[in-house]
Amino acid sequence: MTFSDTFAVRNHQSSHMHSIITSCLPILTTLFLSAPPSDEPVTATPDSIPEQILEEVVVKARRPQVIVTPEKISFNPSATLAGSNGTLYDALSSMPGVSVNGSTISAFGQSGVTLTVDGRKFMLQGNALESYLKSLPVSNIERIELVTAPAARSDASSSSTVLNVKLRRTRQAGMTFGASANLQGWRARRGLGTAFFNYSNARTSVMLSAAYALSRNPSVLLTDRPYLDGDLRILQTYHRYRTDRNKNTSVYIDHNFSGRWSGGLSFSGNRFNRSECGLMDTRLSDDSRGNHTVNHTRLGSSNLSGGLYLKDTFEDHRGNLSIGFDYFSSCNDESQDISDTFGTATEGEMNGSVRGYITTVDFTRQLSEPWFLSAGAKSTILRIGNEGNYNESGGGDDDLSSRFRGHENVNAIYMESRFAPAPVLALTAGIRLEQTNVRNRFSGNETSGQSDFSRHSAGIFCNVNLSSRLTDRDAVMLSYVRRVKRPDYSDLNPFVYIMDDITHYGGNINLREATSDNFRLVYTRDNLLRCGLSYSYINNDIVRFFREVAGKTVYSSPENI
Repeated sequence: MTFSDTFAVRNHQSSHMHSIITSCLPILTTLFLSAPPSDEPVTATPDSIPEQILEEVVVKARRPQVIVTPEKISFNPSATLAGSNGTLYDALSSMPGVSVNGSTISAFGQSGVTLTVDGRKFMLQGNALESYLKSLPVSNIERIELVTAPAARSDASSSSTVLNVKLRRTRQAGMTFGASANLQGWRARRGLGTAFFNYSNARTSVMLSAAYALSRNPSVLLTDRPYLDGDLRILQTYHRYRTDRNKNTSVYIDHNFSGRWSGGLSFSGNRFNRSECGLMDTRLSDDSRGNHTVNHTRLGSSNLSGGLYLKDTFEDHRGNLSIGFDYFSSCNDESQDISDTFGTATEGEMNGSVRGYITTVDFTRQLSEPWFLSAGAKSTILRIGNEGNYNESGGGDDDLSSRFRGHENVNAIYMESRFAPAPVLALTAGIRLEQTNVRNRFSGNETSGQSDFSRHSAGIFCNVNLSSRLTDRDAVMLSYVRRVKRPDYSDLNPFVYIMDDITHYGGNINLREATSDNFRLVYTRDNLLRCGLSYSYINNDIVRFFREVAGKTVYSSPENI
């Protein structure tokens, strides 16, 4: 930023004008220091004021680490405990009000927060999502936004709280590259190494990054629960030793074709490997003979995601039209070897894949000074496949294999308008129409023969947001949003996974959608205080239930309530 002012001093005895380019403070200082030590009036002449030409004065301002508004909270990576080191998983875990447990993200006590990247819903789930979070370097992130008033552009299946990750885009001309390493000791040992390369010119920006993470995490779990209908209890001690390896590679390219048209592509690849040994001792409270179980698990996951976009910025710079296509794929391979004191041995081989194709069209336009309009359409196709084979020896049941296939198609259109008649008041209202088609096919160890299931539904989802700035420091927001929770493929897949000799879990192919109406009142004061009150009414909520089958076995599956 350059500060400059022009001062003119007129000589009454001549007709010419002298212009002196300088800054305010040096001029005042010069006049003061050059005044003679007398009370006589001083007449400024062109020769009495030396001409001074200063170089540019650059003023640097540090970006606030945290910006708090009623609609959202924006964090710079340096505002988290992870700082400029670590991964996205570390940054999210250290954010105030946010907790991460595996692939489950919670904010302000609400679980199931939706993760979006550059405004687009991130489709990976389970181990695939966890491995992505633990392999993306925080140096690739520009900011993290915790949005509590999602717009109509967001999928209806998104939660009422959205965590948006804005990836870093290098805009300064030139080339940069570097590397970093981070080590953590003690019981949960961990290491992370990253490397990056950036290149930008007037029209093109390229960013490459790679990361490798290695972690070891031992844990101990103690369980004491009732057994059958009597006074007996099951006592368990579980020791787990886990080693995880993560590799991540990302490429982002943006290009300006002309003054109006721009486009780009992105690619991210992640490879995750896990080796785990679990030791469990189980006995009854009557001191009868116990059982010792050993469970060796190996898990591999390959995740790919990429996208293309084309954007037209209108000549008057009051709106734009963008078209995008995204693709993602997650393939998993898992093997288990389970043995116990009684000579029963179980070998399992499981594999699955999820592929998605997403097409979006978005339009934004400022109609007038207070009116702003956005609209668009989106189509999502998901293809899901899962197979599992268990072979049991030592007197067990051999019929433990299954196969699951799923297909989901969601089509949506939306429109939203924002009206801000005054700088201190804004009203946003939007509507989204979604139509869903689901087909699932299952055969295996929880049904006799083959089970086919299909569902077709349509819904209208509204959002209203009224925000007002009471003073220069105080603001308040009242919002309403309607959401739907669709069961994911892990909830639908009824295949039974064997965790140990007494605990099995699986999905429920008959799950229905859960809808919710969410109200929120938020008050903020500067960047220091944020208070909120929320209320949600949920219909057909999806909750995991536990029931006993075949005597001592506990079976866990999700159901609607």
